[in-house]
Amino acid sequence: MKNISIYLLKIITFWIFFFASTRLVFLLLQIGFGKSTFHPESVFASVIGFRMDLSMAFYFIAPVLLTLLINHFFKSEKIQAFIKYFNLLLLLICCIIIGVDAELYQDWGYRMDYTPLTYLTVPGEAANFLTYKMVLVFSIAAATSLGIGYFLFNYFFQKVSIIYSWSSFFGLILWAAIWIIPIRGGIGEFPLNPGQMYYSKKVFHNHLAINPVWNVVYTSIQKQKIKSNYEYMPDQEAKGKFSNLISVNTKAKQRWLKSDTPNILIVILETFTAEVNHKKYKDIEIMPRLNKIFEDGIYFPNAYGCGDRTDKGVVSVLSGYPAQPQSSIMMYQKKSESLPSIIKSLKTKNYNSTFYYGGELNFASMKSYIWSAGFEKIIDKNNFDPATYNAKWGVHDHILFNKAFQEIKTTTSPFVHCILSLSSHPPYDVPMQDVWKGNDEETRFINSIHYADRSLGALIDSLKKSPVWENLLVVLVGDHGGRFPGNMALYDPKKFHITMHFTGGAIRTDSIINRLSSQQDISKTILNQLDIPTEDLAFSQDLFSEDYKPFVYYAYNPGVGCIDSSGRLVYSLETKNILETEGNPTTTLDKLLSYLQLVMRDFNNR
Repeated sequence: MKNISIYLLKIITFWIFFFASTRLVFLLLQIGFGKSTFHPESVFASVIGFRMDLSMAFYFIAPVLLTLLINHFFKSEKIQAFIKYFNLLLLLICCIIIGVDAELYQDWGYRMDYTPLTYLTVPGEAANFLTYKMVLVFSIAAATSLGIGYFLFNYFFQKVSIIYSWSSFFGLILWAAIWIIPIRGGIGEFPLNPGQMYYSKKVFHNHLAINPVWNVVYTSIQKQKIKSNYEYMPDQEAKGKFSNLISVNTKAKQRWLKSDTPNILIVILETFTAEVNHKKYKDIEIMPRLNKIFEDGIYFPNAYGCGDRTDKGVVSVLSGYPAQPQSSIMMYQKKSESLPSIIKSLKTKNYNSTFYYGGELNFASMKSYIWSAGFEKIIDKNNFDPATYNAKWGVHDHILFNKAFQEIKTTTSPFVHCILSLSSHPPYDVPMQDVWKGNDEETRFINSIHYADRSLGALIDSLKKSPVWENLLVVLVGDHGGRFPGNMALYDPKKFHITMHFTGGAIRTDSIINRLSSQQDISKTILNQLDIPTEDLAFSQDLFSEDYKPFVYYAYNPGVGCIDSSGRLVYSLETKNILETEGNPTTTLDKLLSYLQLVMRDFNNR
């Protein structure tokens, strides 16, 4: 028993030292690449994170225990070699996760969970994210972790002779009996969860304590148990609170469209944060074309997106469906097929429809959603000359917009087309000379927005010069906001502040709608104006209704937030606490949770 216990303790100690060391690697990389600064409080992260490291070590020890128990009957001398190489394989996998985590944190602002794994079905398209900086951060983190791990591996996996006996057999039974305790983080009432790693007012320090490998395992398991994660109150009570938040059964009395059958063009703009609207960067106007376009039509300066990724934003705009904090309905084909959409509704009025995108629609299961949303035709990168593939993701915005315009000119009315741009997506690779010099991420983002603005302005100019403009409604809306300018926290409401504007010759009068607005209200607003039923858009309001309630909901990973006319509130699903409030929001926490509960109830039932 003594030899086997020493052997198992060595394996556990190896993993604990490894995870503590790589936590330091993560800290130094985030400091080195400007994501954080050193603070003495950081040293407590390994102490706080010890339980998570220990839990992960015991996850890894489970198959070793089982192997040793079985080998009591066979007594093979090759088992130790098998265990050694098994742990070496685990070490390699962990180093890859740690490398990916170190890079993703730069942009996402939270430790790696199961989310990136959902993109592995299209590795080629996922690779289009890559920049030299991303590869550099990943390589440094993974290689350094592997070097540290291999050194510790050689030290702790020195040969220990295992003597098999009845005492060692019962010793392993005892190990197996206590195995579950460190796995669940102790003998307390609640099992280990990421919220227990929060010990500081600084979010980064809390994130530093989290073990990314453990977090991938944990969130993958929780993903399977999503049905039981969002129960806060009886459904009837939740519905009562929900009814006080939004007004779903009213519609605008005034006609803001000239036509009962306008042609419609929805342009969903990649990362078009409203934080750059009417702003200058280093004394140069960021979006001169769009700022001019805002002068005509209907401008929504206080509009917000529901989520923090394109797959959530597209669903929100076209289906009026809220984002989920730890999932995306687009990833679930059966569920996404059941969603309503403005395209399906307009098809009942004989509208033609095309979806335009310069990238690969297989990414994030988007193609299945686009087809099920009712589009009759899809144009993606495969419909462009490969010679035009001059962007990481596919073709640039000016090429995409020009192709869409050429087809719009000849499309039979009525039509509803949708364009999804991509040039302002990381790595911000755009075909123009930089207006702002610098290779930092914020400067590259600003340059990409400036280019996208220029391309969008050219599209609007072309449309205005064509006969189609007179009966055209153009919806310009960001799919989600972004961290820049200012490198905002992942839950900051400003990160969800998006560009939203209606323009076109079909609009009756120009106006500015200053009240809070959400991208998930667009479909209901348009369909109501055309007297098309909208009962299935259960989470949307009519932006022009006199009974419109100024309320915005958004989801980030892992939490939710809301904004109303009195303030804002952000809630963490990790810590089960309010992260911060501003002002005196009338939307109390129980009301926000009632909204979340009904969203997830609908999600689960689809």
